[in-house]
Amino acid sequence: MNNLIKVSILSMLLGACSEHHGVDNSSKAQNIVVSADSNVAGTATSEQVPVDNGSSQTFGGKPSGEDKARDNSGCNGTLLNGVYTEENTTSACEPGQYTVDIDINDSTFGSAKIERSNFTHGEIAKILISPIEGFEIANVSGCGGTLNKNTYETASLEGSCSVEVQFKATGRLMLSFDDAYLESWWEKAHPVLDSYDMKAIFYINADYVNRPKLKEYTDLLFENGHIIGHHSCSHQFVGTYEGDYMADEIERCIDFYKDYNLKHFAYPYGWAGWNAEVEEKLKARFETVRLFNTVWNEDGSTSSRPQLSSSIDGVIINGNWEPVWALLDKAREDGRIVHLSSHGINDSCEASNQGWRICLRDLQLVIDYAHSIGLELGPPKSWF
Repeated sequence: MNNLIKVSILSMLLGACSEHHGVDNSSKAQNIVVSADSNVAGTATSEQVPVDNGSSQTFGGKPSGEDKARDNSGCNGTLLNGVYTEENTTSACEPGQYTVDIDINDSTFGSAKIERSNFTHGEIAKILISPIEGFEIANVSGCGGTLNKNTYETASLEGSCSVEVQFKATGRLMLSFDDAYLESWWEKAHPVLDSYDMKAIFYINADYVNRPKLKEYTDLLFENGHIIGHHSCSHQFVGTYEGDYMADEIERCIDFYKDYNLKHFAYPYGWAGWNAEVEEKLKARFETVRLFNTVWNEDGSTSSRPQLSSSIDGVIINGNWEPVWALLDKAREDGRIVHLSSHGINDSCEASNQGWRICLRDLQLVIDYAHSIGLELGPPKSWF
């Protein structure tokens, strides 16, 4: 057993307050108190000895049995043959006080909190690491430690050391549904989403919600945490509309959305209906403006246009999901957000492949795959 006799030296500067009265303390003595750690075997000569400022003092210490005394450092001292010499006494100090410095690659991505600032020889420091939403711990190293979930424990400390913490984006899958397929959204999509505790965005054409039951489904979706977005009043093309689009297709039906914390808009027909002049007005009116892409490359890449979603309707995918899996894999690797969009929900996958819908089986496959590779599910908190 190789326990350590800790020699604690505390220098108490005499007449400290006289410094404020013009008294020179440079020649005053300091009392040094020496004690052995009660948790280890052995003794250290306990005494109070006045030591002139700037001079040295030695103290005897003796381990018992097979225990050995080790240099615990501090106060500029050294340990030799059981004698600890404190050098050049100038200020209060205590040997054996180690620090663990923490270096974070970007503190905006998360935090790392250590239990206290100082540790003695042989202690283990614990660090709680907390990424913000959408980020995860990429790597933690230093001080010979190990990571268990969000807690990093150093090895037994033998000196001061540093721990480096790296965060990275997790990546995220968002799903949205367009138009007014409210019954299928509530009866079919919501149970699947709910099984993963996932929320989606439902972009609704207000003019199509023309029956009380459809309004009830809208309320239920919102009350269960989903986002309700604006999809124009009557699904008119933006690019070819001849009137005042903002007045006729946005503000005319705005009362429909008043109870849904409206923040988001999605173009009818995606990029096919885009208009530069109206785009600026839409961006001023909504926090996000979504388009969607209908072209998939085999490697999963799509257009780089902003706020883009990629369609997973049956008529677009037509049974070939490999580009979708590639896109989700890339999102996990790079920490990107993937936004996939569809319209209605069918039980039959064969029927979905003939139109702008997705079947229940394929919807579950997409969510399950994203979940299995560790993507966050649903919009970030800032969208709500």
